[in-house]
Amino acid sequence: NTLNNLELLKNQSTGETRGSLIWILDHTVTAFGKRLLVEWIKQPLLNAQEIRDRLDAVVELSQSNSVLEPLLKMMKTLPDLERGICRIYYKKCNIEEFIHILKAFSTVMENKPNAKVIDKIGSKLLKQLFLDLPDLTEDLNFFLNSIDLN
Repeated sequence: NTLNNLELLKNQSTGETRGSLIWILDHTVTAFGKRLLVEWIKQPLLNAQEIRDRLDAVVELSQSNSVLEPLLKMMKTLPDLERGICRIYYKKCNIEEFIHILKAFSTVMENKPNAKVIDKIGSKLLKQLFLDLPDLTEDLNFFLNSIDLN
């Protein structure tokens, strides 16, 4: 298997991630970011422009003076939203988890970059990501206000 031979996700000696490509590359701050990186490694882009666009986004996110630094700090505090959504969809979460996920999405909406910040983003991929991000505030408030939080 090519994934095993190239030691992309785990080394051949011990089967651990230490010594693999993911071990070197993984500087993600969220569980869903790590899962995305694994998918990127397992299914790399082939189009040169898409590769450049992704690289521009990664470089911008890794710069400590990025206008996105407050957003990155906030993301470190979030629960695993991707897993939470799956648990909600498959009706596997309890009310506390549901509220926790709703509040986390509210935090995301409160920290969503405004137009002024988006204009300062250099990466066209990141810029488009934020422009396409729907405003869920009204829906989140509806659910949070419908639930007795006490």
